[in-house]
Amino acid sequence: MKNLTGEFIQTAATQKLNINFASLIALCAIWAPVELHAAQHDGQGTYARVPNCRRKRPSEPKGEVGGIIYDDNTRPNAQMKSMAKKYYGVNLVDFTVCHVWPGTCYNQRYHTCYANLVCIPAAIHSLTDFDAHVAACLKYRAYELYGWKPDESEIPEKPENYPTEWLELPRYEKSARTKSTMLQKCIGEQVAECSKALGRLAGVYADDSIVHEIIQRAIDLGCSDERWVYMDDLAVGRANRNNIQSMKTENGNSYGRYFDGKGRGEDAKVCFVPEIWQQLKDLNWAK
Repeated sequence: MKNLTGEFIQTAATQKLNINFASLIALCAIWAPVELHAAQHDGQGTYARVPNCRRKRPSEPKGEVGGIIYDDNTRPNAQMKSMAKKYYGVNLVDFTVCHVWPGTCYNQRYHTCYANLVCIPAAIHSLTDFDAHVAACLKYRAYELYGWKPDESEIPEKPENYPTEWLELPRYEKSARTKSTMLQKCIGEQVAECSKALGRLAGVYADDSIVHEIIQRAIDLGCSDERWVYMDDLAVGRANRNNIQSMKTENGNSYGRYFDGKGRGEDAKVCFVPEIWQQLKDLNWAK
């Protein structure tokens, strides 16, 4: 009895129907802006959005161990979907975030590198793993766009039947009215709701308080007023969940409202209150 492989049937069918899967992927693939990738450069050749973070293997625990964050692909997924919202003004639904270069998700230099990530519709994303021509075209496209490849790899060659057209989403620009509304919210009710935090933020920046530690860690993990990070990733070292909860309210003896929150348990996340984020930038603490 002979084996009948899916690859054999797929190849025969695509040839008969004259289907180029790479061209299909090209018209569906969403990439990060080139300048966003460039902005992540650490000066030493690494472009990781979240430093010291890689995908965990089945035998490894989720979370931080020995300074390394073991991830289940949550961060690249959130990173790319946040990017799409900010730069293209779209919420990605039924998309899967894929790594361009196989195996690189286990390397902390490449796991959260924008040039190594692409959003593909969920129904066809497995082509990036199982179709060699698609994989080759994505590698070349990443190099074509960003001039980037893993350090250990050769510069990819342009594959035959390389797609001639790739999806290009228009950039999203918030209207002046939307910006004005957001600004009013920041300088109005947001200020009133985080006055305690704002009042002591500059002092916190100068000392080594637990609040400073949590804020700095949040920034290192990519948190902003639009990007969410997991509470469990902030609750390390001296910090714990109670400390972070105390940074989500102005009530009582709390630290003050630095963060907004959503979700519960392991899914609990926080992002900076917009006015707090603005002051962090004014203090040259956040870029």
